[in-house]
Amino acid sequence: SSLAATDVAVAVTPRQARTAWGPWAFGAVGLVAALAVWIARPAPAAAEAQWASFTRISETAGEETSPTLSPDGSTVAYSMRSNGSWDIYSQRVGGRKATPIVNDPKRNEGGPAFSPDGALIAFHESAGLGGIFVAGATGESERRLTDTGFDPAWSPDGGQIAFTTEAIIDPASRGSESGLYVVATGGGNPRRMVDGDAAQASWSPSGRRIVYWSNTSGQRDIYSIAATGGARVPLTQDPAIDWSPVWSPDGRYIYFSSNRGGAMNLWRIPVSESTGEVQGAPEPVTAGVQASAAMPRLSKDGSRLAFRSQVGAINPVAIPFDPMTARAGAPYVIDTRTSILVPSDVSPDGKQVAYFSIADRQEDLFIGSADSPIRRVTDDPARDRAPMFTPDGRSLLFYSNRDGNWAAWMVGVDGGGLRKVAALANNGVVYPLISPKGNEIVFTTARNDGAFLVPLGSSSEAAPVELPGATIDGTSFAATDWSPDGSRLTGQLLKSGVPWGVGVYDLRAHVLTMVAREPVFAAKWLADSRRIIYFTDDGSQLIVLDTVTRKRTVVDVRLPAPATNDVFAISPDNRTIYYGAARYEADIWIVERK
Repeated sequence: SSLAATDVAVAVTPRQARTAWGPWAFGAVGLVAALAVWIARPAPAAAEAQWASFTRISETAGEETSPTLSPDGSTVAYSMRSNGSWDIYSQRVGGRKATPIVNDPKRNEGGPAFSPDGALIAFHESAGLGGIFVAGATGESERRLTDTGFDPAWSPDGGQIAFTTEAIIDPASRGSESGLYVVATGGGNPRRMVDGDAAQASWSPSGRRIVYWSNTSGQRDIYSIAATGGARVPLTQDPAIDWSPVWSPDGRYIYFSSNRGGAMNLWRIPVSESTGEVQGAPEPVTAGVQASAAMPRLSKDGSRLAFRSQVGAINPVAIPFDPMTARAGAPYVIDTRTSILVPSDVSPDGKQVAYFSIADRQEDLFIGSADSPIRRVTDDPARDRAPMFTPDGRSLLFYSNRDGNWAAWMVGVDGGGLRKVAALANNGVVYPLISPKGNEIVFTTARNDGAFLVPLGSSSEAAPVELPGATIDGTSFAATDWSPDGSRLTGQLLKSGVPWGVGVYDLRAHVLTMVAREPVFAAKWLADSRRIIYFTDDGSQLIVLDTVTRKRTVVDVRLPAPATNDVFAISPDNRTIYYGAARYEADIWIVERK
C-alpha cells in the first residue's frame, strides 16, 4: 500500500477487515514521504552504526502488518489481507514478489515469528480465541500447538514459545485482560507466567527474561519478568501508549512503539538483561508526524530492522435511515479532517452529536451540530471515552482514567460540573449507560468479567450491584445500549474477552439471551424497543435484527469506509445513524545500519 502525507500520525488499527476507501483516500507519495517519517537519533556511540538505508517491502493497496525477520535478515514475513482473509506472506528483502506461505481461505492468520534457526515459523489464528500454530518456514507441515493464544515468540533455544491471550488490534482499545503463557514447542500444557495483563511478549537473547506490555487502569507500559517467574520489573511508567516491545540481539536495549513524542514512533530504552532494570532514559529511533512507525523486529545480528509504517483517520459519517422499512439513503461525511472523531451519542432533541477521540495523543470529548463547528468539551491529559447524553441533554456520561483508574464520570455540555459517579475497587468501569429515566447507570468492568448497575441521584457514590444472570454458555455480557422502554439491555457476548455474539438482558427477569451468534462490538436499540441495529465485525455491513422473530436484515447501503471497532450513534427518531469510518494504509519497511 502507498503512504500519504497527513497532518497526524495515527496509531490505531481497525479490526481485521479494513480496506482502502473512496472520497478521502490517501494520495500516493512513495519513498520521499515515507523517509520524511524518519529522523536520525542524536549521534550514537562511536561503535554503533546509524540506521541509514531504507527499503519498502510491501506495495499493495490496503494494510500489511506484523512483520518478522528471518535470523539472517534476508527475508521478511508479514500479515496481509487478500481475497477476503488475512494470510501470511514471505518476501525477500530487496525483492518485489510476496509469496503466500500460510493462506487457508477459511481462516485468518497473523503474528508470524521465525524460529531462531529460521527453519520454522510460528503464527496465530486471528479469529475467536486464536490458537498457536507451527509450520516450516515456507508453510509446510503445519501443526496446531495450542487451542488459544496470539503473538507467538520463540525462546532463543527454540524449545519454548511465549504467547498472550488477546489479539492486539489497537493498543488504545483493549477488550480483556490478556494472560502471558509459555508452552514447549513439542506440545504440552501452557504455564502462566505473570498475574495481571500482559501482551505481545519477546524473549531476551539469553533466554533469562521476557518483556511485554501491560494495560493498567488505561496506562500502557512496558515490563519484563524472569523466564522462571517472579515479580515484574517496570521499564516505562508514564501516560504514553507504549507497546509491541522486542529485545535487541545484544540484550542491551528494548525497542518498542510509543506516542510519547506526540505521534506513534519507534523508541528504545537501555536495560540490564540479567535484572530487567532500566539503565537510562528512552531514546527516539524515529520521530515522524506524517506516518506512524510501530511493531519493530530486528535481525539476529542487529543490522536490519523491520517495522510497520501507517497513516489513517476515523471520520464521522451520517447515514439517512428509514426505521419502518430499514432502508438507508446515501451516507455523507460530517468532518473530513485527518483526525479521530468517533460518534458516540445523539442529544435527546436530535440536534447535537457527541464524539470522542480514542487513541489520539490527547483523548477528549467533543460536541457538534449541523449548523455549528465541532467543539471540545474536555481538554486535558485524561483519556475520556464514549460520551452519552443524559435524558435532559445537559450533561455527558462517559468513562475516564482521570483519577488513575477507569471510572464513570459526568460533565456538563459546557465543560463544567465534572464529577465521578461510579467506580469499582480493584477493577475499572467502561462504557457506562444511563437509563431512559436518568436514575440508573449500567456499566461493564474493564476486564469484561461482569455487568453492574448503580443508582444515580445521591450526593455520594452508591455501591454498584452486579447484574444477576448476566452470563450464558460461558460468555460474559457487555451492555452497549438501554432499550427506550427501560426494560432491556443489548450488547456484546464475550468469551475470554473475544466478541462471540449479540445478547439481550431482561432487567426484570434477570435473564440473558443470545439473539445472534456473530461477533460484533456494539448494538443499539431502535425506538420500538424490539429491533436492534449493529455493524458486522468487519465493519462492512449494517444489520437490523428483530429480537423476537430473529429475522436478520442486511441494510442495503454502500458504506464509504468500514465502521471502526467501537460504538456508534443513532438519533432518537432513528432517522440518522452516525458512525466512525476508518481509513488506513500500512506498509512494511526495512532499515539497515550503515
